[in-house]
Amino acid sequence: MRKFIDLHTHSTESDGSCTPAELVKLALEKGLSAIAITDHETYSGVQEAIDTAYGTELEVIPGTELSTCCKVSDDFSAKIHIVGLFIDINNKALRDKTEEYKGYRIKRNYYTIDTLASEGIDISMEILREKYGSDAITRAHVAQYLLEKGYINSTDEAYTDKYIGDNSKAYKKREYMDAVEAVQLITGAGGIAVFAHPLIYDFSEEQLQGIIDTLKPHGLMAIESEYSTFTSAQIEYVKKLALKNDLLLSGGSDFHGTLKPDIDLGTGHGNLEIPYEYMTDMKNYCKLRDTK
Repeated sequence: MRKFIDLHTHSTESDGSCTPAELVKLALEKGLSAIAITDHETYSGVQEAIDTAYGTELEVIPGTELSTCCKVSDDFSAKIHIVGLFIDINNKALRDKTEEYKGYRIKRNYYTIDTLASEGIDISMEILREKYGSDAITRAHVAQYLLEKGYINSTDEAYTDKYIGDNSKAYKKREYMDAVEAVQLITGAGGIAVFAHPLIYDFSEEQLQGIIDTLKPHGLMAIESEYSTFTSAQIEYVKKLALKNDLLLSGGSDFHGTLKPDIDLGTGHGNLEIPYEYMTDMKNYCKLRDTK
């Protein structure tokens, strides 16, 4: 019987609706063999997930997801996400840097919420924290709140100029970590740096190759070939890209719970299957690397 995994999930420690413990229980219900907790700029929920999974057959992989900017050339810089898997959650350098950027995220969200409140919307950080049970409030939570309160008819409407879109009054630019530094931090914490969902950015083949060429010398070791929105043709394309660049394969649903209700844990839109062998290959790579 084949075993399946999900190496890209989010909990209430960032912008998911399930607690780390609930994520573990859901993974067990779905018969997954492993999940990675990859919250944005934090891994504070990892230990809770590990403790919840203790005594079960589910493996919990410590992870995080970092929002980065990769400078490929003077003419091209790419905003991309880097997932770190198998990280040491006690590594000081990675912990300090993720806390720094988590702080930027919190300040950014306060700005957004306070601006909306000044426009007459009944909203505050305290209301959102109480409603969603999270200290890590994000734009996704704000969009969900606006929908539930009847200010908008769909969450897509939230991301317009009137509310929290990139050109709205309530929008504050995100601080991006340097991608090379992010890869080095993940690798320095014993982890594997993964180029997350590489085809959602609409980069050209040349641009994708440029990103890989920039990051691989600094430790980029894997790429997400399976992802909730990828077609079978896109999956094969990324696999060929991985083979060409000697990268390991990874995959994940990018599960957020009710904040992205059309994406299910492990299966994405219903047809996602991430083989356990991907994780085995990563483990073997880590063992080989650590013996050098």
